[in-house]
Amino acid sequence: NVGHYRAGIAAMQAADAPLQGLSSADPDELRHAELAGLDLKAGTLVLMLANAGRYREATTAGEQQLEAIHSRLTRDALLQHAATGWTAWADGCFGLALARGAQGDPAGATELMDLARCGYRAEPHHALESLVLAHRLQEVLCPYGADRLAERARIAADAEAAAARATGALRSDASARSASLPVLLIEGHWDAAQAAALPEIGELAMFSEVSQRSVATLGWWRGAPEVAWEQIRAVLSDGPATAPGDTLFFNGVALVRLAGRLALDAADLGAARAWLEAHDRWLDWSGAVLGRAEGTLLWAQYHHADGNRSLGRQRAEQALTYASDPRQPLALLAVHRFLGMLDTEERRFADAEAHLQQSLALADACAAPFERALTLLELAGLRAAEGRTDDAHRLLAEVRALCEPLEAKPTLARVDALEQRLAATGARDA
Repeated sequence: NVGHYRAGIAAMQAADAPLQGLSSADPDELRHAELAGLDLKAGTLVLMLANAGRYREATTAGEQQLEAIHSRLTRDALLQHAATGWTAWADGCFGLALARGAQGDPAGATELMDLARCGYRAEPHHALESLVLAHRLQEVLCPYGADRLAERARIAADAEAAAARATGALRSDASARSASLPVLLIEGHWDAAQAAALPEIGELAMFSEVSQRSVATLGWWRGAPEVAWEQIRAVLSDGPATAPGDTLFFNGVALVRLAGRLALDAADLGAARAWLEAHDRWLDWSGAVLGRAEGTLLWAQYHHADGNRSLGRQRAEQALTYASDPRQPLALLAVHRFLGMLDTEERRFADAEAHLQQSLALADACAAPFERALTLLELAGLRAAEGRTDDAHRLLAEVRALCEPLEAKPTLARVDALEQRLAATGARDA
């Protein structure tokens, strides 16, 4: 149902009533008397609702289903039934976890994902186990706990190992690495991410859309916007008018943000505004908290580019609030970096220093070399504004050393531009 969630969910809901009437004597549906009366398919519907971004509905249905199940079955009993093939309850845990993560409850999401993983392992269903772990990385750990490095490494390794075991469902050569794509991107293993993502596009739906997002992001970072736009258009066929609900939501809304960022880079403020308004609509429709900080930061950058620095700062401060509660380290470092840039422009050097040092500390805590490079570049701009030319050159050399292996061409172009400005300033001073 990827790309057609509305129709798929409607069909599932229409089929639900006949399923309620299944006899307890049916050995394929009710293997034990203790399952009699339970809606054995409800969990799968919860998962589909969450995938589509219908988080409010997924939360209501998921909580009702799990309350009914947990009032009658222990965790051990659930795992025993999973071993005989009934894992729809694990689907329900998975879907409710996705909804809670999107709504700003990472602890609740993690607990439910652990339970879903146990259910899939008991069957065993290695592809779904890998999918749970991949979503935990993408939608819980990387947004809310990117600085928990040991946990990040463990979950990424487990996701790859589960995908490698799923030889009946996945092409283990590529899918094993694609399960940990978010970590590969953060840690600067861009060539490995590209190699893992490209073969997945158009293949098994569970990894295809996440791979599209990764390829699009790499296209942006490496100065190939046409590559990014190709993936964006494949998912968002109606552009900013694309309505939420038919695509894998967390992936689609991230591509909406990326489209806005690309439009800002191209100085197309009209298109940027259309994409940012679309992003707001998607979040409002879904009830998601996750993505608010990044979307509000994009509005700050839009207003700054439009010449309204006051409103740009106001939206950046609002983004800082969103990124702080619940705490989102990668979003926080991006907001601090932007605020540092604003303070440098306004020659508020002490405030700029404070913001940029916070951004740098977060980049290091998250082991994110590209984020470090972007912050060092803003710090070099601050040093240049302070007249500390030698320090600026030293910082630019470090940025270049980080970005050249990544082939981060737009960032390297910014390094060149600042070096030329420093050289021109030095010539005038001489």
